[in-house]
Amino acid sequence: MSTKKELKRTKQCKNCPWKVSTNPFDIPDGYCEVKHGNLEKTIAKGISLDFSKPINAMACHHSKDTGENAEHCVGWLVHQLGRGNNIPLRMSMMNYSNSRELKTYGEQHERFEDTLPKNKNCEVLANSRNIDKNGQTGFEILEENDPDFLANFGSDIM
Repeated sequence: MSTKKELKRTKQCKNCPWKVSTNPFDIPDGYCEVKHGNLEKTIAKGISLDFSKPINAMACHHSKDTGENAEHCVGWLVHQLGRGNNIPLRMSMMNYSNSRELKTYGEQHERFEDTLPKNKNCEVLANSRNIDKNGQTGFEILEENDPDFLANFGSDIM
């Protein structure tokens, strides 16, 4: 019998971009169209029962460690487990003892596109120290075949 894992974070943070009240440009380490675009691949598209595709997870902006101590964005998890209808993620969450403890606060965005207001401009320039050569910054996207993902979600996804 396998031991259940635990999510590192179960409570939504104060500046989560999934909260309607959050101005994403007030998020620590910044947020912009570049970061937002990089996160689009974390959103399930339609109903998929194809468990051979990797699950991409959105890390919390507070997460400083990409390894075993990485914290996943609670707003993203709740969205993808509910309205986002991410079936492979739902299956994976059955392996977590505290997945029912996920808690969001306040009104949440219904769609990923709404997490970045259209009237805001990117405040982080591509040549700043905050964006790496791949356009990644702030939020981390963990992929199923990535060792960091496996350390958190495991390889038990069907």
